[in-house]
Parts: sequence; C-alpha cells; structure tokens
Amino acid sequence: MKAVRMLKTQAGFSLIELMIVVAIIGILATVAIPNFTRFQAKARQSSAKSLLAGYFSAQKATYSEFTYFPGNFSGAGFKPEGQLVYRVTAVDNTAAAGSATTNPADIGSVSTSCISTSVTPSATVCGNSYLASWVELASGSGATLTSCTAVATGAIGAAGTFTACAGALIGGAQSDVWSITHLKVVTNTLDGLP
Repeated sequence: MKAVRMLKTQAGFSLIELMIVVAIIGILATVAIPNFTRFQAKARQSSAKSLLAGYFSAQKATYSEFTYFPGNFSGAGFKPEGQLVYRVTAVDNTAAAGSATTNPADIGSVSTSCISTSVTPSATVCGNSYLASWVELASGSGATLTSCTAVATGAIGAAGTFTACAGALIGGAQSDVWSITHLKVVTNTLDGLP
C-alpha cells in the first residue's frame, strides 16, 4: 500500500512548464543559428586566403627560377587539389621577359588573357578553364569576380606583376572576393559574409 501512495504523490511536468522550456529553446536557436552561419562563412574565408597564398608562393618560386611571373597556373606550377570552395582566377602575364621560351610549363597567352579553376569550360569570368585535380563546389560556381579589375577585363599583366582573385558564395547574398598581388597585398574586395 505504501508503494501505491508513493506513485500517486509523484508528479510529472505540467504542460505550462514544457511550453516554457520549448520557448527558451526557440529563443536560444534564434540567436545561435545566425551566429553559427556567420562563423561557418568566416571559416570558409580562410580557404580563400590559403589558396591565394599558395598561388603567391608558386609565382614567387617560378620567379626565383625563371626571373618572371608567368601569371598562369601551369607556368607557375599551381595545381590545387581536392574540393575548392572558392574559384580562383588569374591574369596571364606574357608581357614579361622569359615567358614560355625559358619555362616549358608556361602555356603562353590565352585568348582571354585569363584563367580559372572552374571545371566548366567557358566559365563566366574566363574563357579558358584548365581541368586539373580540383573539384569546384556549387558555392564557387556561382561566384562573380568583377571586383578584381585586372581579371575581369582580361588585361595581360605587366612585366614583373601578377594578380589573382578568389571568389565564392559563402552564405551571404553577394560573392565573397579576395585578391592578391605580386607585392603580397591581400584585399577583401567584396565582403560576402551573411
């Protein structure tokens, strides 16, 4: 009989208490989800900086061997691997002394003076895409890189210079675009953070 009385005196949660807990969880989710999305986008930005740093290193290494910046991926030996969140585009630089005659890997000038990591031939920014070991994710394929003027216009780089851009849709309404120059000036030319 004592056991039965104990069961009767135990009480569960009331409906009001459960609704209060659900409301608190909803408020926390409302605050946390946008912050988490922004945190993810900031983490993706580090991949853009990493890609551009790799491109810069490849160009500098080519310069130390052939005394010119080729401006294209092949001539610099730049071959990113894996899945790229950002699309990387660069200005070809055939105005420099040396070019393909001293560097057998240099592809020379291309019709648009511009190359891209896009896996789609005739990409939006560049008319020449070089298929290699990368796979561009959907976020990169929608990116427009118009903020990188030299790349967008397809102007051949001046001797002793190079320009490269990385762009992607990382969660905001507009593309996130980073650029790097031969002076290692890295600029966030278009902020795409949500």
